[in-house]
Amino acid sequence: MDPSFYTYTYTSPKARSGSEEEYKPLSHASISSVDKKKTMPMLANKNHADGVDVDVEMVFSFSGTSNADADGIHAELIGHHNSHSSSNSKRVDWQLIGGIFSFLISIVLTFLFATSSSASDTFQLDQLNINANAGHQNQNLIEIPEDFSHSPPLVILSYGCSGSSVAFRTTKAMLEAHGIPIYETWDSELYNLRKNPFSKQAEDLLIQEQRGVSDPTDDEIILKAMELLHQEAQNENKVLLMKAPPNLQTSPVTNWLMKNANARFTHTFRANILDLTVCSVRDCFGGDYMKQIGHPVFSNGTESNLCFARRSYHNISTMAYLNPETIIDALKVQQKNLDDIQFALGTVQSHSSVKHTANSITTTSLSYEALFAHVYTPDESIFQVTVQAWMDFLDPFFMHPISLSPPNRVIIEQVLRKSQDSLVLMPHAHVIYNHEDVKAAIDNYDQMEQKSSFASFWRS
Repeated sequence: MDPSFYTYTYTSPKARSGSEEEYKPLSHASISSVDKKKTMPMLANKNHADGVDVDVEMVFSFSGTSNADADGIHAELIGHHNSHSSSNSKRVDWQLIGGIFSFLISIVLTFLFATSSSASDTFQLDQLNINANAGHQNQNLIEIPEDFSHSPPLVILSYGCSGSSVAFRTTKAMLEAHGIPIYETWDSELYNLRKNPFSKQAEDLLIQEQRGVSDPTDDEIILKAMELLHQEAQNENKVLLMKAPPNLQTSPVTNWLMKNANARFTHTFRANILDLTVCSVRDCFGGDYMKQIGHPVFSNGTESNLCFARRSYHNISTMAYLNPETIIDALKVQQKNLDDIQFALGTVQSHSSVKHTANSITTTSLSYEALFAHVYTPDESIFQVTVQAWMDFLDPFFMHPISLSPPNRVIIEQVLRKSQDSLVLMPHAHVIYNHEDVKAAIDNYDQMEQKSSFASFWRS
């Protein structure tokens, strides 16, 4: 395994030369349109269950959004029992048949498409063990105030497919292990109008305030919802922890958190941009742009519409089919986006202390690879490096009025210990369907450029 994977890098963003006006919002590089791989015919196979031969045809349709919704997943099973039946047979028990068909669906899904378990998938971290109860016996090691009624929001800046979900859950466990009460919400992406529990109340209040003169915009609703949510957390004497997009200049919620809520920020990202691209394709992130880069498939090459919902099916594995003609441009875009975000974080941090003295922010930017290197190895030295990474990552959150002490190393070790050496880092050949063509495209580019820019991301 490439030892550079475990290299710990601590980045405290600094402003680059140039004025604030010179920073431009992120934009995708233009990539020429390519024909999407044609969908293969629906899979038809034969399954055997309880001694009954059944011809099975699986037909999937998905009505959920590409962002995350697993609701609306529908599987229709058409079965033909290979036994003789009389035309005078009794009335069919549809409830019984429905139960049998549901059982057959689970059998088909388990054995037709499964290629690996979630424990061996570097992109599926939902089952990562986090010791949320650790550290409570050591809370006397730190000084935590009793009054959180004036606490600012704590915000993890990150894009999708950057390990943000597991970073959020681990952060929450660590804060609670330190004795910091976290306001409970059913989702961490509270900047999303659909996921903020105060969206409806905010809309009603705005309509009442405007007295029907005009309908409130989505931005007005979500900002009002954030205000109500933060107030509710403070009223319960708890701290609001959430995720937010790192585009500080263009996201209204992130901008409000920075300027109006005195929020504390930390930032995480996926340093291996090939992993980021593969995950984005499998989850169907990026809309039409990512469709030019590739699309998700099952292990037999049949196109998959599971998208983000794949994370809910731990016995089903999807792969990414990547277009060899566009993969290099895609990696360049991902690298530029990452560079621009780091620049934006440094710009905002440097200007905030001047323009917003009451709302100055401290940001720490650490990669997923630095925060979770320990889950792929039993090496104790790497575990200790990861512990230090988390000490740095959490540092912006441990400031007055949240905490009077820095993060405690003993507590962090206890929270992380359970997840040590719990996942297997998969080679890219296991997650990229046409891995030989993609590897050749990357190698050819690096040879022409006479440098190892993208080949270093490849995992054998």
